Amino acid sequence: MKTLYYGGEILPMNKNESISAVLVEDGVVTATGEQALNTNAEKINLDGACMMPSFIDAHSHFSQVATSYLQINLENDKDLEHNVQEYISENDIKPGEWVSVNGFSGQKMPIKQELDSILPNNPAVIMHQSGHMGVFNSPAAKILGVDGGYYEETDFMQLIRRVPQPSAEKMLGAYEKAQELYASYGITTVQDGMVVKEVIPMYKIIEKRLWLDVVAYAEMQAYEEFNRQFPNLCGGIKIFLDGSPQQKTAWMRTPYAGTDFYGNGTMSDNDVKEVVRFCSQNNIQLLAHCNGDAAAQQYLNCAKGFFLDRPVMIHAQLLDYDQLDDVKNLGMIPSFFVSHVYYFGDIHIKNFGFERASRISSCAAAEKKDILFTFHQDSPVVKPDMLFTVWCAVCRKTKSGVTLGDGINVFSALRAVTVNPAYQYHKEDKQGTIEVGKKADFVILDKNPLSVLPDDLPKIKILSTIKDGRSVYNG
Repeated sequence: MKTLYYGGEILPMNKNESISAVLVEDGVVTATGEQALNTNAEKINLDGACMMPSFIDAHSHFSQVATSYLQINLENDKDLEHNVQEYISENDIKPGEWVSVNGFSGQKMPIKQELDSILPNNPAVIMHQSGHMGVFNSPAAKILGVDGGYYEETDFMQLIRRVPQPSAEKMLGAYEKAQELYASYGITTVQDGMVVKEVIPMYKIIEKRLWLDVVAYAEMQAYEEFNRQFPNLCGGIKIFLDGSPQQKTAWMRTPYAGTDFYGNGTMSDNDVKEVVRFCSQNNIQLLAHCNGDAAAQQYLNCAKGFFLDRPVMIHAQLLDYDQLDDVKNLGMIPSFFVSHVYYFGDIHIKNFGFERASRISSCAAAEKKDILFTFHQDSPVVKPDMLFTVWCAVCRKTKSGVTLGDGINVFSALRAVTVNPAYQYHKEDKQGTIEVGKKADFVILDKNPLSVLPDDLPKIKILSTIKDGRSVYNG
């Protein structure tokens, strides 16, 4: 089947200009421009809309996004008790059943006793928006064999993976909703950024029900099993080297403002080098979570002397200017969580001071060094809204309206969610641009992001998402 797209502004993204038409046959682009017009095909008139390559998620947690649909989403910290009781009533939750709450965004987590008073008869956990910490109530702590309520970083992650998973039937519906969410934001390739052993059985169930492209990165302990069972889904290995800057657990070279605290690393140099050596010897792509500049330096130091194929520094929040030469020399790809500027920028100013906070997600400095970088949202931490992320990279405004650091132009920002992540995934020959021979993965927007005022970027609407030439979302 042949389909011709015409009548709008079509941005191929391999160059900063538009083309007049695109011809698709069997899910692949077969002609562009004037050559595409001279053919018999089903015609789709864009009616002045803008079409470009679909967005590519450079880092998120697909399985956690799915699981979040089976949890209480706490959009307003003050509504904890109301939201919990409403959820229990609507879902007929019985005493003894686990209750999970996600999305707490306040600076001070509720204490165990508060959670006990709200959920005295159900084991429960409330998770911070960052995913790096949480609080268990007394029934949950008893089941898990721990005394405390509040845990963070490695301790929390080890406990949360012991919380029972919902039924397979419920999870199937949740994974379907997760795919629909990504598609509604114009995304056709998603990442599962930390597959643990407990998740592998679920992949056996969902593998044939995936209609978006999924690239999954396993923890070191789960890699061989996951890669053996799902070689077409496995992208490599993911490690964590520190925490989060908004919670002062990112590992820094200089202390947090007004303190003598530097945050903490999570792996020794020897352990990091062992993972690097394994990845180098087996040609496995390595992703490392590095928020603080000390964690970034550890990754850079441990990578030296080894060949790594397109290693990725995830988040790279506090990666500093003096570290960029090493990034470039190692062929490392920083994947910036640039919407931190908006969501947590004001907190970063408080934690680091204005001057240092202005250098978070330093994509402008990376661009000056000719370093390829990508953008992500770390969903479910925040919604996978690529156009909002593009706005964050261009305008760099915090929630309070403070301009924090230097922005980049819109075209460069769009490449960081299309062309560049295709390269990050070793898929530049198939995705990321609209060119002959590449997959017909498109997003249709109501306005051209290169033509609107920068502050209007978040207002652009997703009209349609097309995967392999087939519409998977219509707004």
